[in-house]
Amino acid sequence: MNDVFLPNIIGAAGYDLQIYDRWGASMYSGDGSQGGWNGKHINGGNATSGTYWFLMNIKLYSGEQITKQGF
Repeated sequence: MNDVFLPNIIGAAGYDLQIYDRWGASMYSGDGSQGGWNGKHINGGNATSGTYWFLMNIKLYSGEQITKQGF
């Protein structure tokens, strides 16, 4: 199991990351400066094992924005 989910994006000026459980409940929202998602609910409780969905908006140095999503 991973301790922290923290994308390493080369060539990006920054990003916003949201993580949701399979029912669509928000588990994490941040910009990476907080150290990534540590596997806990927003309220602080531990998340259960399972599949989680992410949505990431990436801003490149050129000003272009890219959206990535997946499991």
